[in-house]
Amino acid sequence: MAGLEGTSLGRYHLQSRLGRGGMSEVYLAYDELMHREVAIKVVSSSHVDYIERFQREAKAIGNLHHNHILPAFDYGEQGPWHYLVMPYIEHETLGERLDRRGGHLSLEEAGEMLHQIASGLQYAHEHGIVHRDIKPSNILLRDDHHAYLADFGLAKEMNERGSVTQTGVLLGTPEYMAPELADVPASKSSDLYALGILLYQMVTGQLPFTAKTALAVYMKQMHEQPVPPSRLNPAIPPEVEHVILRTLDKDPRRRYLTPNALAYAYLEALSTSRQTQEIIPGSASGARVQAVLDGANAIAPLYKANNIEEKLPQVPEARHAPAEPLFGAVKISLAATSSVAPSPLAVEEEKLVLPVYQFNADVPAATGETLIQHPGKSTPPIAGPLPARRARSASYNRNVFVVTGYMGISFLLIIMAVILFAVYNYNSNRLAENTTTVAAKAAPIRVDVTRTVSTPGTTASVAALSNEEQAVATERAITSGTPLLTDDLSSSIIGGWNVDATSCIFTGGTYHVIVKQANVLVPCESNILTYDNAAFQVDVSLLSGSYAALIFRANNQQFYDFGINNLGEFFFRRHDVNANGQGIYTYLIQATASSAIAAGNQKNTLLVIANGSDFKLFINGVFVGELQDSTYIGGEVGFDAGTTPSVNRAEASFSNFKVYQVS
Repeated sequence: MAGLEGTSLGRYHLQSRLGRGGMSEVYLAYDELMHREVAIKVVSSSHVDYIERFQREAKAIGNLHHNHILPAFDYGEQGPWHYLVMPYIEHETLGERLDRRGGHLSLEEAGEMLHQIASGLQYAHEHGIVHRDIKPSNILLRDDHHAYLADFGLAKEMNERGSVTQTGVLLGTPEYMAPELADVPASKSSDLYALGILLYQMVTGQLPFTAKTALAVYMKQMHEQPVPPSRLNPAIPPEVEHVILRTLDKDPRRRYLTPNALAYAYLEALSTSRQTQEIIPGSASGARVQAVLDGANAIAPLYKANNIEEKLPQVPEARHAPAEPLFGAVKISLAATSSVAPSPLAVEEEKLVLPVYQFNADVPAATGETLIQHPGKSTPPIAGPLPARRARSASYNRNVFVVTGYMGISFLLIIMAVILFAVYNYNSNRLAENTTTVAAKAAPIRVDVTRTVSTPGTTASVAALSNEEQAVATERAITSGTPLLTDDLSSSIIGGWNVDATSCIFTGGTYHVIVKQANVLVPCESNILTYDNAAFQVDVSLLSGSYAALIFRANNQQFYDFGINNLGEFFFRRHDVNANGQGIYTYLIQATASSAIAAGNQKNTLLVIANGSDFKLFINGVFVGELQDSTYIGGEVGFDAGTTPSVNRAEASFSNFKVYQVS
């Protein structure tokens, strides 16, 4: 949208743009009624699908009144603009604070942030809202000690069955997305996983899973274990590490039940680890720990185990002498901290890997001492006389047999693990070859628009290339570079493609658009890929029906499409919406026969180079046309198929979608 600086929406005078996204912009504005600066998020009504999501965000935060959720002051509409008014927080985001602090916070500072964010998230959950996009840039800081959970643009009600979120489409930031989102809708537990990723990042300065592509990141979320945080930050004690790793468990049933339970467990683990350290009352370290513990006292969450709710004990203040205990005795089992008890095997695996210390709120400390029961504690020695030599020898032989058996089993397990790792690594490399997204910006495209002309007996001269020759040179220069995006269209993971049960589906390793009525166009677009100037290439097979096309610069019903029909013709159109809300096609290039088009349902490679108002069109590497139109400057990409009045069904298959930089 064009800059709105200097205009007014209602009583809000827009002063300067603070930021922009794919469909919205945020401005610093002045509230002329309340005489204060505010932040105002603006979106055009032409983005119909996004408007629904925008209105849902306004509704969500309008119903959430919490000290650590960024509130909404107002919501309104004026002309084509919808706007949401919020407080102007000029301090910084948590992401900016992490950058300023060298990537991570102290354990106490992380606890302070975790407690506040968790309390706001729990309030949202209790009111039926899942956030779905928890990350540092969505945490706003009023000052160094007060956090707001913001940006509920992806939030949804837990029982929602709306059309904004499509089945099979992953929404969110891959680095913070729970592994189960590939199979089930977002939930409280997936929000907790994202909060765990954020906690990991706050205390280590690194994300647990990173890669060059969104798909590669999410594959790691699904199949790899995070590096133990203490390897990245040796100051992290075992108790704190266990809390973090439990929050990142691949199985949602083994995570904490609520955000407050996670925050409380972290603060409890932190204070336990600090018991062996000297805390001087009134010192800087003592003040930090005191602030964290005060925050823990403010949580007072309900701890749910076996469908029984009970108050967790309040954390004592840190001003006690160092020798005075902060907690009661230990003895809470893993089964009591999860709605689904883990299997014995799973518990044993955790005992072998993690030094887990667990606390029991039910057993008071009778002597004022803190008892620690390590899960791996050995069996106490047996009192009494030694057995006879014969018995001792038999026991020895049995032990040798058992140890040998265990060694053999271990050896077999190691061999199997190596084989499985090799297979997984091979498959991962094959997948990476087919779905590679290059995050780095490609080098500028340079095209020579002249050529050297010489004839026998004359001096060589320089002549300009024809328009067709220039177009072909441009196409070769662009497609010889590294794509900005490569998607084989075997799934929706990379492109966030719309998926439904009948019209937009993945089958046979490609993306299919299906039409089941006469005289109907069906568009299937990406929910996350938005471009202005770029080159778009895709392989299309018109399996049946009248036509199939590549869509770009799409904003709901307004878009361009370039395609082929069943008569061996290509076309280029602009789809507009009239004053009555009806769709109207304008043919910028009428259906034109071309020998470049492969006949029947064979694959044809479509390429359009969209640079400003100029569009160059190619089919199977052959330049077929060029035109200028400045109606739409940016938007989503997608594909369509359609039928004419005499045809009742159409189906097109799309694969190998690529996006290239044009300048």
